[in-house]
Formats: sequence, C-alpha cells, structure tokens
Amino acid sequence: MYNFILQTIIMASLAVIIYLFARAIPRVGDPAFAGRDRDYVADLLDRLPLEKADAFVTMALEKLLRKLKVVVLKFDNILTRHLHGLRSEAPGKNLNVGQLFGQPASETKEGGVEKQEKSDTLK
Repeated sequence: MYNFILQTIIMASLAVIIYLFARAIPRVGDPAFAGRDRDYVADLLDRLPLEKADAFVTMALEKLLRKLKVVVLKFDNILTRHLHGLRSEAPGKNLNVGQLFGQPASETKEGGVEKQEKSDTLK
C-alpha cells in the first residue's frame, strides 16, 4: 500500500513539473530580427504552381497505367492463343488426364469410378 502511495505522489509531482514547463515555454523564444534579409528560396517555392504540377503528374500516371493495362491484356491474349495452339497440336490430345499425370495404363475410368485390372502377380 505504501508503494502505491509513493508512486502516486511521484507521478503527481512529475505532472506538475511538466505543467510548469508547458506554461514557461511560450515566454522563451527568439526575438524577431528587424534587419532580416528576404528569403528568396522560400519566395520561389511559394510561386511554383505545385497544384498544377500535381494534377499533371496524376493525369500522366493515369494515362500510363491505362496504356500499360492494355499492353498486359494484349500479351495475355497472345499467350492464351499460343496455349490453345499448343493444346490442339499436342500428339496425345486424346489421352485421359489420369494418364498424363503418371497413372498406369491399366487403370480405366468407368462411370467416375476407377477400376484396376487384376494382374497375375498377385496370386
């Protein structure tokens, strides 16, 4: 219980110190210099039409992305035609899918159920 009370007092005193610092900070500041030179770089940056440049970059990026999308879609169409051409030119196009993936030729599909022929070695 004493530990809790001590921690509460320490936190409250820390809060008071931070509050006093926050009130004193606005009084401390740099005095304004009367003979300050003009800041030409800041004036130049203020005169630049950044909104127009941003709109131009956004529009150009949008056009570029649309053209890139068209190129990608054309490339996709070319690949699809090439794949269909390969499928029609394949020498074993009448093979079952099971035979293509390494199933033995002795297995046949009838009505969705695979039947395996009995071999003489299992006697």
